[in-house]
Amino acid sequence: MTEGCGINRSFWSRRAVLAGLSGVLAASVSTASATSTATESRPPAARRFRIYMVVFRGWTDTDRGFKDYLDANRVPVELIVRDAKGDKGALAGIAAEIIREKPDLVYTWGTTASVEILGPYDSTDPKRYVTAVPSVFANVSNPVDARLTPNLNGSGRNIAGSTYLAPLDAQLKALRSFRPAQRLGVIYSADERNSLDVVAALRLLTAGAGMSLIERPIQPSRDDAAKRASLPRLVAEVSGEKADFLYIPPDSFLSAHGKLLTSAAIEAKLPTFAAAEGTLTGSDALMGLVSRYYNIGKLTGSLAERILVKGEKPGTMPVTSLSRYSLILNIRVALAIGIYPPMRLLKISEVIE
Repeated sequence: MTEGCGINRSFWSRRAVLAGLSGVLAASVSTASATSTATESRPPAARRFRIYMVVFRGWTDTDRGFKDYLDANRVPVELIVRDAKGDKGALAGIAAEIIREKPDLVYTWGTTASVEILGPYDSTDPKRYVTAVPSVFANVSNPVDARLTPNLNGSGRNIAGSTYLAPLDAQLKALRSFRPAQRLGVIYSADERNSLDVVAALRLLTAGAGMSLIERPIQPSRDDAAKRASLPRLVAEVSGEKADFLYIPPDSFLSAHGKLLTSAAIEAKLPTFAAAEGTLTGSDALMGLVSRYYNIGKLTGSLAERILVKGEKPGTMPVTSLSRYSLILNIRVALAIGIYPPMRLLKISEVIE
């Protein structure tokens, strides 16, 4: 089960989501466990596996789920955590340390950290990137576009991993089920690969749906204060162009500063849709169709177990994802912007305040 807080969780299966929102609205929605857990206890091994955990903006629910899975399944590990603290430039030094220390496994969080530590599949340099150590990545929105793997059937490299983003067409259907939308705004970091990949796909999808996409990139800068200060202005620009919704892509900067972004959106009476749980639950976004980070961490932990304990080759393991997503609505935000969700949507959503 997902983590509870006294609220029944509602999920959409990948098949139902992809079949179209109308079919999902008519279907019964069940609560189910999103990740596998071990059915047998195993005795501790003679030695502990050394795992380097590379995180990008501090410890997250994904990282906690990864650790909890290994603990629950009695996989003996020594976790060595390295936090880039949002600094892409720090990742090369972390990669060099890993190459030097030769741990048993590497775990990377997010697209930026994964690419900078593991390298693209078509130009890996063993002196710059970690290639000799088995690795697993988590919270990567599109590992193919990020060039971590040529396809989702197996990387052919020394890496395996998980992805978490609900299909974009399903997200768009969910968004438009709340209210009709012909003009979609998007604010994103111009120097984050995961955001750029999602926005590129969003251009194609909205064009095919006859929608206009209003883009406002956050310009690259080492000055986080300046980037934060630009968010209310960018929201005002999107609102000024009569956007029906503001889409918030998977973006580590926006996840860290989602409260500022969504507060400006509420002020402008602009509905917001978040693609990632971190942005949704850490802000005042109106809604989102998301994978639970904690369960993504557990799923990635199961990949690590298969590599370390069962001896599976990472390159032959398909990139995996959860089979169910959570549709979440923030009723407090809906009331604040004066747009109440349709009853049919409330029936299949997890409602938060």
